[in-house]
Amino acid sequence: MATTEKIMLPQHSYVEWTSIAAGTMLAVALSLVMLQFGAAVGIADFDNMRTNIPSREHMIYGTIYALLVQLFAFTIGGYVAGRMRAPVAGSPIHEREVRDGIHGVLVWATGTVVVAIVAYIAHMNVTQAEMELAKDVIQKRHTISVILAFAAASTSLVSGVAAFVAATKGGDHRDNTVDHSHQISFRAVKKKK
Repeated sequence: MATTEKIMLPQHSYVEWTSIAAGTMLAVALSLVMLQFGAAVGIADFDNMRTNIPSREHMIYGTIYALLVQLFAFTIGGYVAGRMRAPVAGSPIHEREVRDGIHGVLVWATGTVVVAIVAYIAHMNVTQAEMELAKDVIQKRHTISVILAFAAASTSLVSGVAAFVAATKGGDHRDNTVDHSHQISFRAVKKKK
């Protein structure tokens, strides 16, 4: 006689796109602001890199800055997604950690796709004057583009891991009702008498 096991289906989706969208919007916005700041101080002037041949130091500083921006933005975005995701009642700790982490990775993936689409659209708007550059300048720019693309892919993978880890931490803080009001509070602090 065969035994039948009852399969418990979740009452809601395993993937909560609202928390992913919130984390993605925050990560992309933070990236944009930080890259604008970097361009303002000359660290991440990627538009200038497109029209001129950057020095080796400028490329190194720009790559390191882009790595820091991505790590910061996707760590915060992943944390928010993990913290905002509703836990599945009765699920073991490991299961919650994996689901929170996957939400962080989905923040990273969604943000990466959004940035790729915007970069593609910007690339398609290349002017005819840029197409008529000297052959040696085109070759140098191609080499620089390959190096920057490799650096961007590497930093993107690192930020994906950071988003996963941050989302699991956010979920842990959610499950253990960690109170951050002693670090961040928007209310006036009352003095003890």
